[in-house]
Amino acid sequence: MFWKILYLLVVVFYLSSVVEGSLGFASVAVGETFEFDFGEEAKDIRINRNSAEEILYAGKQGKYPNVKLSDKGILTISPVTENDFGMYSATYKIEKRVDDSIIGVAPPAVVLVKKE
Repeated sequence: MFWKILYLLVVVFYLSSVVEGSLGFASVAVGETFEFDFGEEAKDIRINRNSAEEILYAGKQGKYPNVKLSDKGILTISPVTENDFGMYSATYKIEKRVDDSIIGVAPPAVVLVKKE
């Protein structure tokens, strides 16, 4: 019983550290160009800024014309404006089967903040 509990705690610790590892922070000044590679799996991303949520699809026009997601999963914001600061996260799932279990990992996300 002890080993089962220990194993469970190790798995929970591992997953929590992996989830935190998927979140990045970046700072950029207004007027600069910002790029972030979400990976080729990213066909859309969720954008949260100023309490508003938007889904941006690869190759499609979003709410703001300066924010684009390429078919290769590269987010480009050019030029960065005051409206662009917020959280950008991929929506795809990363799952791996281990024995009879499936381990899920959070997709990449980046919080974009203003460089002072």
